[in-house]
Amino acid sequence: MALTLDQLRSKYPDALAWSFGDSPELASQLSTLVIAGKKWLPVARY
Repeated sequence: MALTLDQLRSKYPDALAWSFGDSPELASQLSTLVIAGKKWLPVARY
């Protein structure tokens, strides 16, 4: 079951979050692909 953003914020209050892409439209397109399992996110720890 997918959690809502509010549920995730409650479950992980110290987590950092950001969007990707250079516009809200691109961020929406990329996140749709990720949720559908068609795109994977690279993860880096700085």
